[in-house]
Amino acid sequence: MPANVKDYEPEEALRGGYDGLKVIQPLLDRVHAAVRPGGLILIEIASSTVDAVLELARSNPKLSGPRIEDDFEGLPRVLVAHRGE
Repeated sequence: MPANVKDYEPEEALRGGYDGLKVIQPLLDRVHAAVRPGGLILIEIASSTVDAVLELARSNPKLSGPRIEDDFEGLPRVLVAHRGE
C-alpha cells in the first residue's frame, strides 16, 4: 500500500472486510436514521467496490438516484444519492 494512503487514512478506512463493504453497508442500511428526507448522501468508497456499492444503494428503497462520481484522479470514488421521502 502506498505511503500516501497508509500514512494518512484511518485504519477503518483501510480494512473494509472481505468484500470491502464492512463500513459502507451499515451506513446504507441506516441512512433513513441519519439523513433527513431529501438530504444528500456522499460516501467515499474504494474504486474496487463500485458495482457492489451501486447495487446496495439501488436496492435501498430509502435512496433515490444513486450514482458514482470520480475523484480528482479520475477514479470512481464517491457514492452520491438522495434520501427519498
